[in-house]
Amino acid sequence: MILKRNGLPTLIYRKTKEILLTMKGAPQKFENQGARLLYAVSLQKLGEKNEALKEYETFLPAYVGEEARCRYALFLKELGRGEDAKKIFELIVKKCKISPPFYRKENKTWFETAQNELKNG
Repeated sequence: MILKRNGLPTLIYRKTKEILLTMKGAPQKFENQGARLLYAVSLQKLGEKNEALKEYETFLPAYVGEEARCRYALFLKELGRGEDAKKIFELIVKKCKISPPFYRKENKTWFETAQNELKNG
């Protein structure tokens, strides 16, 4: 039986985590930001909350773009840390508003998600 979280089979996240851990330097020294984010999301979806928090907090300062920050804020909200999430959503919106058009375009999904989260509380 495949357990489901958020509509996606847990088996997919388990396999993703397994594959990512076979990569060079995993997980501490992933050479790719996308791999690091995917690892954190996989931990989160597998219910490994403490590990996921640690992973997000480790790579967020160096992550380029707003996807990781927005996913982290959504995760914090899921954990009942709404005020912490709100601060991050506000940061995303502020940063996108003052950034060049190309940055806003590249981060449109995350900018809109942050705006909606702030609007809907």
